[in-house]
Amino acid sequence: MLVIYQNFRYNHITSGVLWWVVVSFPHFPHSFPHTYVEFMLILHTEGGDDMFLGEYSHALDAKNRIFIPAKYREELGETFVITKSIDKCLTVYTMPEWEKLKAKLDSLPAAKSRQIKRFMFANAADVSCDSQGRALLSQPLREYAGIDKNTVIIGVGSYLEIWSEENWIRERENENAEEIAQMMEDLDF
Repeated sequence: MLVIYQNFRYNHITSGVLWWVVVSFPHFPHSFPHTYVEFMLILHTEGGDDMFLGEYSHALDAKNRIFIPAKYREELGETFVITKSIDKCLTVYTMPEWEKLKAKLDSLPAAKSRQIKRFMFANAADVSCDSQGRALLSQPLREYAGIDKNTVIIGVGSYLEIWSEENWIRERENENAEEIAQMMEDLDF
């Protein structure tokens, strides 16, 4: 998609990041109203407009279905994948993100990726929401994540996580801003 913004053109590219670019045109003709022009470039992920952000609490219904907020359903698309995460929660991937993950694992030597594949794929499920925005969580996934009733769904950029309320509270209590700052520094973030 090509967009015109303050008489300048830029292409709409797929990625998932919001960028602001301020460009200086000191020698631009005097008829131009401003010396500085602000461009907004919104880059999109495949299949959607935004990355996953935020936190929502929901309870499973009697049939073990979880309500997926409309904001997330739009991004997930019609079918998505739910699987185990290493943090005792569930990870929810769009189909394009799942395909990227699968391709990356397939490119690794079998000796190094075999256990990861078993962990990720054995209990993974292709899931769709019903007309009321609910998705079924299988018994093995619920048991793994310790989900019996109350859940928390969080956006983590390119994917979602589904936590039992108890595990999420424990995870949040263990957050340490200083450790996170050190990790960011170690990663040159």
